[in-house]
Amino acid sequence: MTREEINQAILYLNQKFIPFPTFDSAIKAIYRNLELYRQTGIAEFIFIGGESGAGKSSLCEWMEHQLPKVVLPERDIKPCLVVEIPSDATI
Repeated sequence: MTREEINQAILYLNQKFIPFPTFDSAIKAIYRNLELYRQTGIAEFIFIGGESGAGKSSLCEWMEHQLPKVVLPERDIKPCLVVEIPSDATI
């Protein structure tokens, strides 16, 4: 394999998504929460926290991809709004 082929393979793999059990459980919990909101109006927000490298950003990016912005003539609807808080922030 040439260096260019290796670089292309790495680029290809970096664009792939392989869910793992904990990630899959988090996705299911988010969808349950979303369904609860749609049925009752309860549970409008979700807080995602965890150790560095746990997959929080990947989870948010995946949800944003699954729930994209809808552009209408009169307004835009963004069903998934991600707000990142720096790790050194105090709440």
